[in-house]
Amino acid sequence: MANCPSTTRFLGWPNTEMDKSSRTAPHSMMDPQNDVRRFFQKVVVEYNCGDIRTLLDHKMDIAGPLLACVVNGIDMVGAMKCGFGTSSRERSEAFIREYLDLAPNQAKVLYSLVRCGIAHEGVPKPGITFFVCEESVDPGMCLYRGRDGRIWLNVSELARLYLAAVEMIAQSPADHLSHVPLSDKATSRLLEHASLPKTIDDFCDVVATRIGRKVERGDIHTSASPFFPESLSGYTLQPGEFRANR
Repeated sequence: MANCPSTTRFLGWPNTEMDKSSRTAPHSMMDPQNDVRRFFQKVVVEYNCGDIRTLLDHKMDIAGPLLACVVNGIDMVGAMKCGFGTSSRERSEAFIREYLDLAPNQAKVLYSLVRCGIAHEGVPKPGITFFVCEESVDPGMCLYRGRDGRIWLNVSELARLYLAAVEMIAQSPADHLSHVPLSDKATSRLLEHASLPKTIDDFCDVVATRIGRKVERGDIHTSASPFFPESLSGYTLQPGEFRANR
């Protein structure tokens, strides 16, 4: 089992204020496990894994977007397990060891050379060759040593390992996950004071002009949104239509 810090506790979600020096909230918050279940279902299963499945199903010969979705998911679910106050390295490597069943040195490779390369430099670190493979020809294996000393990463197999881990967790999320991200004061201030020249109303008006009919206001509800409808306000962009209530 992965060793996660014992000092972190349940986090409320999505609109709970907290001091920026803290990434935890007390157990006394209202129904924290329900927050965890809802966040896991909407953000992890539907949004993150939904994108990964779409990329796999389309069998595109493009590894980058698939890899970005997978390493992001590993970091996110690792934080739901270990706490969002833990370092990205700690929670990602812990998740990889426990749920992908990879050796500690392989977890370090995936975090330091793959995830950090994607996050900070746009591609995995030098020395990593990554590729996609439609069929699971070597189940459970995603890292290989090349003749030239390089490491080869089968992104498709890594994605399948991650999806299998999420499916296992989904059988009983409360047995595995205890945390969701909180809004902090710095984030709230930035959202409040961000100077933006246009509103979403302006966007809808532009679309209305382009399609030649009125654009109606509605509740945001898109399969691509990682947020819950009740946490948002604005407009609904549905394929080919806008819903009423403007």
